[in-house]
Amino acid sequence: LPSPALAGSVTGGGYPGEYLTLYAPSAATLALGGTSGGGAAALYFNPAGLAGLPSKEFSFMKSSLMSGGSYISAFFAFPAGLRKSYAAGFVSCGIDGAEWVDSFGVARGNFSDRKQAYFLGMSFPAGKYMTGGASLKVVSQEIHTYSAVGYGIDIGFSYKKIRSRENL
Repeated sequence: LPSPALAGSVTGGGYPGEYLTLYAPSAATLALGGTSGGGAAALYFNPAGLAGLPSKEFSFMKSSLMSGGSYISAFFAFPAGLRKSYAAGFVSCGIDGAEWVDSFGVARGNFSDRKQAYFLGMSFPAGKYMTGGASLKVVSQEIHTYSAVGYGIDIGFSYKKIRSRENL
């Protein structure tokens, strides 16, 4: 069993990559209650959602956080054929100039906490009604004198039966 001190530090400090689930990549996503709204920002949730993009799309959002930090996201996608699209994106969340206090409560200066994620992906036809997608994510965090980088691959699918106008 974890000690109460350890449990408190994990709860109080959050989890790695938690900012990717707490915030949304676009205003459209926020308006839809945190679900994927399609478009360029679909790369954030499911790269298969890039399919059917009618034209090039750029999405940018900047939000000030209560802690004095900021959240920034930018995504660009373009169609490359029937149900095939390519996209790239960037998400940054952080604060600069936070006060560094040691374990004795003595101020030692300022530090920054910066978290970033980079996305690169594509969608492709995977059947008559199915679209697939794949993306590469590079996630990094820098806090004071520490830093870490992680890599991930996402694969997603979307099934959508298209009705013809004759059946409506």
